[in-house]
Parts: sequence; C-alpha cells; structure tokens
Amino acid sequence: MGTYLPARPTKFCLACNRVIDAEAVVCTSCGVMQPLPRELATDKRILPAGLLCFFLGVFGAHRFYVGKIGTGILQLVTLGGLGDNSTPTTSPSADAEAIARALGGDRAQALHRLGSQVEQRLAGVPRIFAHGDFWSRNLLVDDGRLSGVVDWDHGGPGRLPFLDLLQLRLNMIRAGTHQFLGPALLEHLLPWARAGGDDHSRAYARQIGIEPTAQELETFVFAFWLDRIGHEVSSYADRVERPVWIEQNVDLVLQAIAAAGILGPHPPRPRRSG
Repeated sequence: MGTYLPARPTKFCLACNRVIDAEAVVCTSCGVMQPLPRELATDKRILPAGLLCFFLGVFGAHRFYVGKIGTGILQLVTLGGLGDNSTPTTSPSADAEAIARALGGDRAQALHRLGSQVEQRLAGVPRIFAHGDFWSRNLLVDDGRLSGVVDWDHGGPGRLPFLDLLQLRLNMIRAGTHQFLGPALLEHLLPWARAGGDDHSRAYARQIGIEPTAQELETFVFAFWLDRIGHEVSSYADRVERPVWIEQNVDLVLQAIAAAGILGPHPPRPRRSG
C-alpha cells in the first residue's frame, strides 16, 4: 500500500483564476504576483531587513549580526566581493542579446539598441557583488530581524549596483498591486527614479561612492529590466510560450521606450579611477 500524502492547500490566482499552491507568490500559469503572506507584506519588516544587506553587507555586518562569524570575516576582508568586482561579469548588452535570442521577432533591433545605450551610460559605474534575485521570498526574517539570505544561484561579483535594491522595491509594490513586472515598472519604478529616488537609494549610493542623477537612476531601472527579463527567459523555458507574459513584460516596455524616446543621446559617466 502506498504512502498517503495529504493534498496541499490551494488558492485561486487573482489574475487568471487558475488553481495554484496556497503559498505561491507568483502564478505558475500567468506569472502575476500574488499577495505576500501577511507577516511579510509590509515594508516595516522586509525593507529594513533587506537594507541591512545593502548598507552594512559590504563589511559582512549582517553575517556577524546573525552569528555567521566565519563568512562575516571572509566578507569583511574581501569587502563583500568574494570575487573580482573590477571585471564586469554581466552586461546590459548581453542581457538584451539573451532576450532577443529567446523571443525572436522584430524586437531584436530595439533590444540591442537599448542594451548598448544602457551599457554606455553606466560604463563608469563601479561594479559590486550582487545577489541577483533579491526579493522578500529570499530574505529570511525573524521578528523583524534579518536571519539569512537564500538562493544565490544568480549572484556573483562584477555586477551593476542598484539592481538588487530595485528588485526588492518593485516586488514589494507588485505584492500590493498584483501587476506584471512591465506595467509595475512603467507606472511605479520609473516615476520614482525620475523623481531622484528616495533616502534609501541615496544612502545606498553613498555607500558605493556615487551620486546618480535622476536620469542615471532611470538608466539603472532599464538595466534592471534587461537583467530581470534576461534571467527569466534564460532560466524558465515556459516564458517564451506565454504570449500574455511576453506582451506585458517585454513588448509593453519596448513600446513605451519607443513612444517616449526615453533613452536618447547621453554622455557616459566618467570612469572612477582606482
């Protein structure tokens, strides 16, 4: 006689009404964000925990804080790098190429132009060690205190700054609006960047020694979009088989860029010496 396994609880997706796991935060059918568990769905719990990694993580403070003395020392002596941050390991152009190759069609030219412009604008920005998939489900929080960060498969040295911070911010927004990434980015993240960010982004920028303008923050938003969509189409084969996902997350953003002429000629940031 086989072992009886009780059925897991389920719920209905808010967008497509398909049955999904009760703990799912992204619908496996349509890709729309679902509400976070009540204990996680508040900036008062997630943002402070995540920001601890940004503001003190380069010195390993968050690891000492949770008792991981060995990796705290390692991160301290490598300034958080655990690798060579001076050499870029990813690029907006490579992300654009990955998206174009996966999706095909007439998007390639627009994607390559966007990737090239973003890369040129951010050429002088210092690279950092980044997580690559930094959102609430990968932050372990115990009573408002960060206890760990999991799922480092997409992490590594030589990454552009701000992308983790932007992902954390956008996913907190999407948890409340239940939007696809594309509309949420256009309606919330871009206006935030054009307004010059906020105290969190300015404090983070000071930690890595830059003072980004509103236009540069906007460019970081598009770098984040290329990185995120590139990761999605490279890691999940079903993304290219979902017309609604492509329309909402890729085509909508490319159309907005074309309609508004968002990325025009712009001098690149001077490279930081040393």
